Amino acid sequence: MDGIAAMRDPNSLNDHVMIQFDGVIGEPPTAESMYCVWKASDKVFTGSMDCCYKGLTAVCGVPCALMWGLNFACLSFKSVWCVTPCVRMMRTCVNSWSGIYNTCVKCVCQPCYESVGAMFSNIKVTQE
Repeated sequence: MDGIAAMRDPNSLNDHVMIQFDGVIGEPPTAESMYCVWKASDKVFTGSMDCCYKGLTAVCGVPCALMWGLNFACLSFKSVWCVTPCVRMMRTCVNSWSGIYNTCVKCVCQPCYESVGAMFSNIKVTQE
């Protein structure tokens, strides 16, 4: 990867689309074409892919950037102004109810469990 490409994808987000001719076309030793055909095919493949990509980015790059910018802006807005306050409110409510729940469990269930545990605490199992 050259220096310019590294600067455009510093987090290696798109390593999976780094496609080269020999990663798509591979001839086994028993079925090799002439060397000049292989090299010409490599040049045509690389050139057509490069030209098509540049053409598509020239036509669609800016509109796609606008669309994705708007999508991520909406996502950020929803997260900051809707989701996070909702989660915060729910945590506050759950925190209040957890205190009441813990008190009820300690007052109602815990004595019952302690009594049942005391009843079975003297059981001894022996093997003959």
